[in-house]
Amino acid sequence: MSVVTNNKSVSFSSVATTVANQIKSLYEKASIPSLSHCRIVTLINKYYDSYTKIKKSYKRDKDKPLFQSRLDDFKARAKSLFDCATCKCSMTVNCTCNKAPNLCQCDIVIECSCEKEKRIPALELRFMYLQRNYHMGKIGSIDTTATKKLMLKAERKAREIKRIQSVSTQDKSRLVAVSSKNDIDSESNTEDESENDECKPSSSSKKHKWQMRVQLGATALNSDRFGVSDRATAIIASSVLQDFGIITDTDTSSVIDKSKIRREKSLVRRSLIKQFTPPKESWGIFFDGRKDETFSVENLNDKRFRRTIKEEHYSLVQEPESVYIGHVSPSSSSAADISRSIITFLDEHSFSLENLEVVGCDGTVTNTGWKSGVIQKLEHHIRRPLQWSICLLHFNELPLRHLFQHIDGQTAGPKSFLGPIGQQLNDCEKLPTVAYEPIEVFIPNIERNLLSKDQKYLLDISKAIASGNCPEDLAKREPGPLSHSRWLTAANRALRLYISTPDPSDNLKTIVGFILKSYMPLWFEIKKSKYFTDGPKHVYQAIKKTRYLSDELLQVVDPVIQRNAFFAHSENLLLAMLVDDREHIRELGYRRILKARNVLPKKKTVRSFVTPNLNFEAQDYTEIIDWNSCALHPPPMLRNLSEDDIREIIRSATKPVGEIQKFPCHTQATERIVKLVTEASSKVCGFENRDGYIRSTLKSQSAMPQFSTKSDFKCVRDLQL
Repeated sequence: MSVVTNNKSVSFSSVATTVANQIKSLYEKASIPSLSHCRIVTLINKYYDSYTKIKKSYKRDKDKPLFQSRLDDFKARAKSLFDCATCKCSMTVNCTCNKAPNLCQCDIVIECSCEKEKRIPALELRFMYLQRNYHMGKIGSIDTTATKKLMLKAERKAREIKRIQSVSTQDKSRLVAVSSKNDIDSESNTEDESENDECKPSSSSKKHKWQMRVQLGATALNSDRFGVSDRATAIIASSVLQDFGIITDTDTSSVIDKSKIRREKSLVRRSLIKQFTPPKESWGIFFDGRKDETFSVENLNDKRFRRTIKEEHYSLVQEPESVYIGHVSPSSSSAADISRSIITFLDEHSFSLENLEVVGCDGTVTNTGWKSGVIQKLEHHIRRPLQWSICLLHFNELPLRHLFQHIDGQTAGPKSFLGPIGQQLNDCEKLPTVAYEPIEVFIPNIERNLLSKDQKYLLDISKAIASGNCPEDLAKREPGPLSHSRWLTAANRALRLYISTPDPSDNLKTIVGFILKSYMPLWFEIKKSKYFTDGPKHVYQAIKKTRYLSDELLQVVDPVIQRNAFFAHSENLLLAMLVDDREHIRELGYRRILKARNVLPKKKTVRSFVTPNLNFEAQDYTEIIDWNSCALHPPPMLRNLSEDDIREIIRSATKPVGEIQKFPCHTQATERIVKLVTEASSKVCGFENRDGYIRSTLKSQSAMPQFSTKSDFKCVRDLQL
């Protein structure tokens, strides 16, 4: 077969060769990997053969249905682009907009198993999808943006080749000599060949012998922990390698750049996320939240912009052992949205709600409301009650807060007061100390390493007021920032103001006296006895330590204690009685549990958790409620303990299993996670990056809590990158 052009016969093979060159250039123009020239010529000849067969029998068979079907198929193929792409993998689109194919901007998904050099670029996926499925689109002029990226990539490769070639001949010969020696040793000693294989560079490593291939997991981990930027980490690490002589003017293969640190951080974060496994035994979930200044990314006109928004974050911690679970971002601050986001997170990460026993949080109404609080909604979701552990450190702050506001006036903002005492707290640490009247107080014995900086200040200044002498270094120390969300620092500043006031007012003496006689000792008792079986005892101590107040002030303090005495509920009281050192109290607790099980309603509904009326004249923690008038509820933690087991325990006069004592009565560990989430929100963008940043920081802190001397340094292990 030939084609006549200008009265000359041209063979179709010449035409196919010319067309193949044009098609090849079109695909190269679009940056789409194409078939070889010979393969394209074969496809053109095959396409031309199908045309000649149709033309040969057209007059004879044009009215036959089968021939008409073949003709329609040939015409349909002629309308589409001549597909010479090397990748023939199937493409799908996850369309949620229901728009026309040419208007749809949803992501194209391709399950490609081709080699990297043969894959279709991501920028051309939509074009190829529309061509293969809808015969839409065409190859136009050169894409300036894509071409610029390819040119930059080529320039980087050229610079790398130039850098390799600039290495001195002496270093090259040294490497060749070492390589030759290894080859000789491997040939002469075949018995150790399997052991040496691990040390020899593979073919891929020989290809990239001048590139940085060492994993920097520990560097990335500690860079996240201390909030060091990628650029600063790369400069510091490379400088250390230069000081050790690893990086020289002629050998810069070990230089670390910021992209390497960024990739290593991403690897470490993903690895730590994968290593976390949900608990298989009984566990508790503690949560707390706050609104954070959060980095977010917005797409506008096909460009990405970073901006800061206010976003609600709730941190989730697994107890016992205070293990970070994750954090969620509810759509609003309502109890329904918070509980829904927590339940969704637990379901997505395969947490067993059957083994969930305890729930802990602070005492805000959103969390503890008996009708529609977060905990109540969690209980209704799993269809059974949970053991409540409401933070006693928050409980201890509330009487001080209401007493302070009753005496000195309301607050004027998140960090200021309206009253005369409150206004002096801002700069009290700058005032000189004076001779002051000591106040006799009881200070519990507690290890200082259990306390934070602000808590140590409270302990030291309480001792100073009790002794009547303030050390000079204590007078110069910072008592902590003033904030209504942290009344510990407000208490520190009130005590600091007392030792700087020559003639303190009666109101200041009342506030300082309450801090030293009630707030401070109870705070350290809670820190010292942190298990929630000690919770009812702390509530009893809060009642007992406030009885010295006048009737007017008791009318302010007592309702606050009454509203927030969640540990005075019968479920928590009975657990405390079971681990009491007195045998008759333990037996009484078991008998009351049996009684509570007998009076449970037959209809299986989740009870409403309401704090009972307190007996403020009680002489023991077991008497802070009226057992005859309040509703009895058995502890949910003992739901798997049968009545026969309880009777056997009563007969043997033994204590129950110690697992019920492992859960804390405060949420201080959760608050530390909240602080980390806030820090991560302002430094990294996206949920996965925040989650990985938090896990990296916690991993580094657990491996090496501090680094003051050489002996403090610990190698970070178990990083599977």
